[in-house]
Amino acid sequence: PKDALLKKKNSSLYKAVELVKKNEAAGIVSAGNTGAQMAISLFVLGRLPGVLRPAIGVPLPYKDSMGLLIDGGANVDVTLREYLVFALLGKVYLESILERKVTIGLLNIGEEPEKGPQILQDAYKMLKEHFEEFKGNVEGNEVLSHKVDVIVAGGFTGNMLLKAIEGTAETVLGVFKEAANSSLKTKIGGLLLKDSLKRAMKTFDFETFGGSPLLGVNGISIIAHGRSKHAAIKNAIKVCYNIEKDKIIDKFKEQLSDESFRDSENC
Repeated sequence: PKDALLKKKNSSLYKAVELVKKNEAAGIVSAGNTGAQMAISLFVLGRLPGVLRPAIGVPLPYKDSMGLLIDGGANVDVTLREYLVFALLGKVYLESILERKVTIGLLNIGEEPEKGPQILQDAYKMLKEHFEEFKGNVEGNEVLSHKVDVIVAGGFTGNMLLKAIEGTAETVLGVFKEAANSSLKTKIGGLLLKDSLKRAMKTFDFETFGGSPLLGVNGISIIAHGRSKHAAIKNAIKVCYNIEKDKIIDKFKEQLSDESFRDSENC
């Protein structure tokens, strides 16, 4: 990322982000180096007022809807206030996308408020104080159960969780394929279930959601999966389009400048 900033200002990524800064493009969509995209987006576009560091909002596949995990890996160390900012960004973004009120949860190792390290205990109290939508802690095994709509996490924990989900899904699919091809009977059964399984797996396919917005920068920057094919890029562009259409950056600015929220800056 540092090299991308200091030595590669003529790179296509840097030039693309500059177009967003100049209002010559609505947003940037890239499936390249995530660290470089985050660094360049932050350097060129700048931060929204009240945001110390931006966060990656990763869409979560629910059976009946879509959720959001924030932060998905932008920040290893997270301060107490950043948990509050992440919750606000995630809430405003997902409410705009889903066009309804959403609920908020905090990723932790147990449901009780006193569980986890001190910073998570303090974050629990702060989120409960600031958001009536806060429903408490969410454990790892509840992440895809739609217990809440927005799950707030530090980038280190959030990214590990996402990689675990992705790896588990790929492993289970591989085991199923191996079992389905083990005999004539299982091959026939696999053929009968093929269409249903395809529909089920599509729910967990990153290509369905396209990309993850970098929330907190003063512009639209969408991070697509490194293995993205045409369908994923198309859907990532849709994410960019929806943020622009719904004026979500302006909504962020409005909420971040709210007096009750600014009063919490010293937490």
